[in-house]
Amino acid sequence: MIVMRHIMRSFGWLALLLVAGIIGAQAQDCGPAAIRDAYREAEAAYGRKDFAAAAAQFRPLAEQGLGPAQLRLGQIVAAGAGKPDLMEAYRWIALAADIGVPGAKPELAKLTAQIGPVQIAQAGFAPASWQPPHLGACLTVDPHMTRPDGSPDYKFELLINHLLKTPSATGPAERRRDWLMRTLESVRTKSPRDLIYLKALYGIVFVGGPGPFATIAQQDDLPTVRLNESYMDGVSPELQAQLVKAAVYAVHTALVPQAAAPQTSGSDTVTYKGYTIRTTSDDDGKRFVEFVKFAIDMTDELPPDLLKLARASTDLRYEPHAPFDQRGGAIVLGGWRHDPKTGKGYMSYSENYAVRGQSRIAITLVGAGIYLRRDQAGHKAGVPVDANGDCEIQDTEIKTMEALKLDAIEINRAYKVRTAHGCR
Repeated sequence: MIVMRHIMRSFGWLALLLVAGIIGAQAQDCGPAAIRDAYREAEAAYGRKDFAAAAAQFRPLAEQGLGPAQLRLGQIVAAGAGKPDLMEAYRWIALAADIGVPGAKPELAKLTAQIGPVQIAQAGFAPASWQPPHLGACLTVDPHMTRPDGSPDYKFELLINHLLKTPSATGPAERRRDWLMRTLESVRTKSPRDLIYLKALYGIVFVGGPGPFATIAQQDDLPTVRLNESYMDGVSPELQAQLVKAAVYAVHTALVPQAAAPQTSGSDTVTYKGYTIRTTSDDDGKRFVEFVKFAIDMTDELPPDLLKLARASTDLRYEPHAPFDQRGGAIVLGGWRHDPKTGKGYMSYSENYAVRGQSRIAITLVGAGIYLRRDQAGHKAGVPVDANGDCEIQDTEIKTMEALKLDAIEINRAYKVRTAHGCR
């Protein structure tokens, strides 16, 4: 037991895995919480400038393919006491940049300038083709199993920890299992550098209905990936790549704070006609403000009942999507959301706000008044991404379109949608 504790302190979680067969490490040592805790312990050592301890803890994680650990190890090596090994540092940071670790690309650019392109070219290092020199015991397991009756089986939990209960998928469970088995086998045999990211997930869950193929969430402070079964007519390299990218982003979000939000150049707040417009401080954020101001001006011409709705909710926010956002690509204009800190509702607009013009923004401002009224009445059940089937919203949208004198073709299309969803 003393030996095990010494190994954990000195070399981190994955060093224990490398000798697991000798000292009998238990299964829970392979869980996602162990990876998270080992990384955070190494980060704590790095933060208190105990670089020797941090390097010893980051290295086994980096050697298994964990990008944030590769970045930190490269930074430690680059700034090492005595004579730094800049080429070793370059290799680690290049690997981190290749897998998409937040902050790795700027670090790589600085190191590239320091070393020089000629020496880098002579080294001939290719991050995209790198694979771990050796895998820990938890990453080398063969998930193929044999049932008591002799038939073949596949133990998903050896690779992804949990195959979570499916909340809304409706297709055959065997189809989902077959798709996941073949996809995991492809990753295991062709891209073992990605296995650490699958192992660092709390699990994978299947969902049904509309939406993107892969989204991410957290459970018990651990990352999960949600996969839409409607895409699973067949296994393809594209879907496999999306699963891996989602796993990578989910793990980075859990380990690296700045990965949790889209990278912007800051935030600005603008007030206009009683509205508070929260936006990014980059050029796109400034364009959003001008776009919304024009839409607000359009609502000045609405009849009193619609204008009252449009002026009721005054918190407007420009929120570009993070990769694998559960909103997916469905919200192209605006959606009603609740601030996690205050619980108050606001209108959220994605980067595709300009797709259908300022008139559509004006329509969403009117709809926001209805959502706010429902919140105030105690109906915080959430708002669907697509308002189709919400007859009150659809009727109000049509009234707003008519008041704004929009194109008759667009208004007729709205009437057809309303009828198709059973509104009378």
